[in-house]
Amino acid sequence: MNILTLPIAVLQEKMLRRELSATEICQAFIARIEEVENRVQAYVYLDLEHALAQAKQVDKKIAKKMPLGALFGIPMAVKAAMNTQRMPTSACCSRLIHHHVTDNAPVIQRLLAADAILLGKNNMDQLSMGSSTITSCFYPSKNPWDLSKTPGGSSGGGAAGVAALESCFALGSDTGGSIRQPASYCGLVGCKPSFGNIAAEGLLALAPTFDQIGPLTKTVADMACVLDVAVEQKPNIAYSKKITEALPHFTVGVPKEYFHAGLRAEVKSCVLQAVAVLEKIGLRVQEVSLPLTQYCLPDYCLLTPVEFLPIFDQLQEMAGDENGDWGLEVKTRVLTGAFLASEKGREKYYLPAVKMREAIKKEVALMWQKVDFLLTPSTLDVAFSYEQMPSGVQMRKSDELLAMANLTGIPAISLPCAFLDNMPVGMQFMAAYGKDDCLLQLAYAFEQESALKIDYLDLL
Repeated sequence: MNILTLPIAVLQEKMLRRELSATEICQAFIARIEEVENRVQAYVYLDLEHALAQAKQVDKKIAKKMPLGALFGIPMAVKAAMNTQRMPTSACCSRLIHHHVTDNAPVIQRLLAADAILLGKNNMDQLSMGSSTITSCFYPSKNPWDLSKTPGGSSGGGAAGVAALESCFALGSDTGGSIRQPASYCGLVGCKPSFGNIAAEGLLALAPTFDQIGPLTKTVADMACVLDVAVEQKPNIAYSKKITEALPHFTVGVPKEYFHAGLRAEVKSCVLQAVAVLEKIGLRVQEVSLPLTQYCLPDYCLLTPVEFLPIFDQLQEMAGDENGDWGLEVKTRVLTGAFLASEKGREKYYLPAVKMREAIKKEVALMWQKVDFLLTPSTLDVAFSYEQMPSGVQMRKSDELLAMANLTGIPAISLPCAFLDNMPVGMQFMAAYGKDDCLLQLAYAFEQESALKIDYLDLL
């Protein structure tokens, strides 16, 4: 038995049986951080003494048979763009390196109130702009599967930390795929809930109508446990109970536009092999068409810079006289947003993009009359190496298969389905807005039937 690899439910069962203490669990994760963090660089801030103090409080509650929160004793990490009382909220931007707040983000407060243990804050692309963590003002994080490769971004530090067993789960944010792409690259489960299901208050925003906080975990069961606490708009039944229910005879659509020439052929084969698993568990699978898919990424690139403009004004006020540079990516998006918000840019590009977003929403809404879920690849290829970084345009394409969920607000989840070049391959399920519980139920059923084994201890 290795504490670091145990599921949340098992850890909590052992704590209740006094086979393990919360302090022992916390100490195990701290020891792991001390062992591998210098190679992975998943964190930018750590608060380990306080984490141990939190764990000891949980042990006292158990000893005195006091009420326990749903995540009691479980070590977690959060993205550096989320407000925390005890650590800076810099979003890995040098101009915000000393930015402190007085309150935790509501979702973090909910997790802490549920007796989760906060270890620290994860590395990320500066202000959530990027797909690799290379734009962080600290350092790039490394992918535990291959330290020469990126863990993805912008929530790459959280994904690297969970895969390296430096936390049991992590909270990231997803504006155009920034949870699901790192999950795919690091062999994890990454969920973007329905828009608004987890309040984005207390998150340094990138594009408020796109941003969504969500978890990164090793399994769907762990994901359900975290969402039971994190989600404010509760379903009729807890996610952790829903996933174990018998799966109805759902229909899964496979949109042909997601399997285009830009998708690596071997990745396509890996994802399509999932069809046999879905049919084995009693689901009907059919090819469908979403013609507007080709416009999702361009639409994202036109809309989000305009949404960022007023946020940048706020960030400048927050930064004050702090030394440092906003960086090329931030400056590029500000200039792009300023042009798109100008009279010429607004008429020619921005307003048509707004209309396209509505058209995409309508097309996807009509699809739910035909199918219950969509199955797609998560990314075009496995994680790329830092030595062979894609160009700016190619880097943006790493979110090509993911942006539609943010444009429409629907829930989406990425989970590992195969291995290629000794790296994980991710696949994505999407569902209608508000059907997060059914989405997790499907993902859990697939995970159980596919029985894909990942030994995270072997990665480092």
